[in-house]
Amino acid sequence: MSARRFFGGTGLVLDGVQFAMVMGETLYLKTDGQNRPRFVAAGSRPFSYRTRKGEVTVEAYFALPGEMLDDEDELLSWARDAVAAARRDGK
Repeated sequence: MSARRFFGGTGLVLDGVQFAMVMGETLYLKTDGQNRPRFVAAGSRPFSYRTRKGEVTVEAYFALPGEMLDDEDELLSWARDAVAAARRDGK
């Protein structure tokens, strides 16, 4: 795994695919139609930012639910799902 600069934050890359990003103090994981429902069910929100024209929402990345940071096994499960989503997106 490696980290690289990514739009004012940090992108996390594994085997050539970006599966996560850290913006401010929030870890966002890659989502797609297969794993996004898990994030929505956990009450997670997509990455968003403001521009002069309004708010932009990026549904390709959702915040990791905070309680997952306290459980190493759960965190690993969510991260693996994000890597799988990134690989599906890369094809």
